[in-house]
Amino acid sequence: MMIALIAWKWTAQGPGFNNSLHAVTPLILVVVGLTGVYYVARFAWKNYLAQARFQFFFDVLLVTWLVWITGNANSPYAGLYIVIISVASLFVGPRGAMIMSKAEHAKDVDRAVFPGLQGGPHNHTTAAIAVALHEAAQPEFRDYAHQVVKNAQALAAALLARGYDLVSGGTDNHLILMDLTSKGIGGKPAAKALDRAGIETNYNTVPFDQRKPFDPSGLRIGTPAITTRGLREEHMAPLAAWMDEAVTAAAKDDEATLDRIAGEVRDLLSAFPAPGWDPRE
Repeated sequence: MMIALIAWKWTAQGPGFNNSLHAVTPLILVVVGLTGVYYVARFAWKNYLAQARFQFFFDVLLVTWLVWITGNANSPYAGLYIVIISVASLFVGPRGAMIMSKAEHAKDVDRAVFPGLQGGPHNHTTAAIAVALHEAAQPEFRDYAHQVVKNAQALAAALLARGYDLVSGGTDNHLILMDLTSKGIGGKPAAKALDRAGIETNYNTVPFDQRKPFDPSGLRIGTPAITTRGLREEHMAPLAAWMDEAVTAAAKDDEATLDRIAGEVRDLLSAFPAPGWDPRE
């Protein structure tokens, strides 16, 4: 996604106006975001636009941790003016975010946040972000990040084997977007059925979706949470089978099957308690 907030003027070059990008006074803010990208992004385009005197605001919400941790993509930061990042699911942190900028924009960003947008700061959230970043700086976190991607690719392969259509045909990162059009069910009823079966997803639009945004055709899923709990590639085929069963059951209003799957999911996850909470204790 790319949006240009434009307030430009052409600068005179000789007798007339130079209509090249290099003649643009730097009054264009280009807002870029990758919130639904299922491949490892390449950022060579930003170098060209930076040379053209554009200013960049980049939402790297769902790709930055892979850039930092795995080295699978070149850095998106060089030449950018403002970068925002979530620390919730991918850094296994609290609900929160960070804003990074060049030094010349720091005061303006601080003023916009407080007192402009933020009320009272939540110091416990700030402390939790610090803990999450400390953990992300450890060598073990790189292994975790690699495992997240391995799990996503294994899950994508298992879903493809069961006849599901995946946007982009698979994934290079932690995200998978399923198009349920061929299954004869919308994303919203499928997500509700999966929730009853103990599998959390979110319904999501897909490219060229013919359904309404609040009742879309897709499901968006990811693997950070299950990887945090310790699941690995060998668990992805059973997970795909449960998802397939649940989607099929949803189309038939088969609640008994959903309840059975929920019990089987609980049995599996009993061996993989969430960090910091073990119901067996």
